[in-house]
Amino acid sequence: AGTWQLARGNRRWAAVFFAMLPVTRHEMIVLLVPFGLYMLLRRDLIAMLLLGWAEGLWNLASLVAGLRLPLLRFFEKLPVGNYGTGDFIHYFNRWMELFSVGGVALVVLKPSPS
Repeated sequence: AGTWQLARGNRRWAAVFFAMLPVTRHEMIVLLVPFGLYMLLRRDLIAMLLLGWAEGLWNLASLVAGLRLPLLRFFEKLPVGNYGTGDFIHYFNRWMELFSVGGVALVVLKPSPS
């Protein structure tokens, strides 16, 4: 939804949708950096502020409920967990989840140069 809004030229609506990325998966916060830099180059400060609405609301709701602040997940070291360590094959399944089957096929089955 955010990409569609950005393509239509609605930077602020795109920021509203992109702001929800780190709430769904904490790794997705890295996508906010290039988008925030783009907003900075466009001098759209309102869109830059909108990038933080979901994280702010989530932390406020957690504070009211007496729960641990979600913002702290970026500052705590956690065990490796189910990702583990290993070679190429170990991470292959995670690549499929991240890039979809088509993206993995393009990486693994790289066409030979003509």
